Parts: sequence; C-alpha cells; structure tokens
Amino acid sequence: MVPPGAMLIPFFVLYQTVGLQGTHIGPFIAHVAQNFAIIIWVMKGVLGVLSAALEAAGMVDGGGHWRVFRSIMLPWAMPRIAATGVLSFLFF
Repeated sequence: MVPPGAMLIPFFVLYQTVGLQGTHIGPFIAHVAQNFAIIIWVMKGVLGVLSAALEAAGMVDGGGHWRVFRSIMLPWAMPRIAATGVLSFLFF
C-alpha cells in the first residue's frame, strides 16, 4: 500500500488537469483509489476459497448461474462484503 503523502502530487496534477480541483468528487476519487487495492486483496482471499466449490454444488443441484448466485453465493458473501466495507471505512 502506498503512503497517502506519496500520492499528493500525482493527485494534485491529475485534478488540475481534469478540472476536479476544488470539487467534492476529488476526495471521493482519492479515497477509492487508496482503498481499492486493499479491498480487492481482502475480497479475493475471502471469496476465492470456497466460491468455485459452492457454485459447482449449486449447479449439480439443478440451479442456473443466476439462481446459484442469488440463493447461495450472495448470502454467503454478504458478511464478508460488510466486513470489507467496515475495513474500508476505517481506512478513511
């Protein structure tokens, strides 16, 4: 993870070029850029473990892709998504 101070000059140059300097969307983009890597890292580690096995089990039971996602994968992933959201909020 990159220290936030190291991103000041690149973000300033980017905001000045794009015209986001002094807007409310600028800090939002900075927050998302800082937390995006950690969110992907945590979610890949959490969801990559059992997701293929759960999906295969749901398909064997006769569910389609959308049904397996809605009935099995999403309820299983919601606590993990919420925990990652809290972690992202704490890093803000």
